[in-house]
Amino acid sequence: MATYRGSKRTKYVFKPRFYVICVSLFFVILAALVLFIPGSGQCVIAEGIMDTEVQQSFAVIRNEQVISVDKYDRIQHKVEEGSTVAAGTPVACVYKWGYSDDMMQALLQIEADIYEEQMTQLASVEDLGLIDVNNRIEVVKDRLQSAILNKGTEDVLTIENELTALLEERQAYLATRVQSTETLNALYQERATRLDQLNQWRTDVSTAADGRVSFYFDGYEQALNVAKLEIISTKLVLGAIKGSSATDPTMDSEKLLYRLVDPNVWYVAFITSGSDMYRVVEGERYEVSFSGESETTYVGIAQKPLKSGDSFINILKFERDIGRYISIRSIKGDISLHATGLTVNKDAILFDEDMLTYVKVKGSDKIIYVDILGIDGDNVLIRASGDSDVLAVGQTLVMSQKNLFSKLFGND
Repeated sequence: MATYRGSKRTKYVFKPRFYVICVSLFFVILAALVLFIPGSGQCVIAEGIMDTEVQQSFAVIRNEQVISVDKYDRIQHKVEEGSTVAAGTPVACVYKWGYSDDMMQALLQIEADIYEEQMTQLASVEDLGLIDVNNRIEVVKDRLQSAILNKGTEDVLTIENELTALLEERQAYLATRVQSTETLNALYQERATRLDQLNQWRTDVSTAADGRVSFYFDGYEQALNVAKLEIISTKLVLGAIKGSSATDPTMDSEKLLYRLVDPNVWYVAFITSGSDMYRVVEGERYEVSFSGESETTYVGIAQKPLKSGDSFINILKFERDIGRYISIRSIKGDISLHATGLTVNKDAILFDEDMLTYVKVKGSDKIIYVDILGIDGDNVLIRASGDSDVLAVGQTLVMSQKNLFSKLFGND
């Protein structure tokens, strides 16, 4: 008879490591669910007051005209940098390309010949008026020689004109003391010819309008101008802020003469990212403190931000004397705003495809565009913008669905 042995059961014993792995896997899955699965939330609108201050780098934009002339050799400034002028004020005397100092030297020689002939007629007569003007002429001649030979700080053309004025003064004086002769008349005629030749090489330039004069150029005068405020770009503003050289093919440096600036209205611009909630609110009055003027506060009126690529150009308008910014293009500073409005959690601020900010009231699919008046940590001060529906205290807003990972490591 055959005998059958029953099946033997195997008993499995789990080691402690197995339980550790299971528990660890459980917490990993739980963490992934918490970190990466979007959550939803809401916040209630409240009243708020907020002071926001932000450091920025600005590009200065002026209301100015660039005055240019035909290519010139030299220029004699008749007003100083930053002078306020009225229409018709002589600003400079321009000497055309090809002008030579020999022309002035030839005129000076004729003046010397005339003087020698006049003194021959006066013989040994002592004239105190003549002595006085001669002493002043010698002083200016020494200055002129020093400026030409030693390349001093004084402008040669300016000194030459001083000398010309003194020589004319002396000649007018002597004309009343000395009788004309055939020799003198011939010299007078030659002097008139030399003066006419010299005048053909120089042109006096006067202002066409009121304003402030500057002889400083950086190449951004045409592009960063109030007249083109609506079409400036992020690249242009950043270039000016960084001090990058500007090349304008329409501007020839050898023809630029001066800028006529409106000193009472000017602007600054700064850039913010399209994903940044902070941007100026049109019509608001911001306080600005520029570097180097910590004790001076400027009040700028915000213009409508201009979208340029993935950024916004923020512009402030100032209606006060331009001061030193007539010749400064880039400046750092602090911009601040004290405002009252409605406070919400920053996650309630949403962005449309044009990077404009809006909120959604719970239970409604309608979006309400808002202006950001201030940011303080997780709190944002807002107001309904433009023709958007009015927001009210106590309304509940939908918050953006962000997972915990985004909240911890996001860029906002």
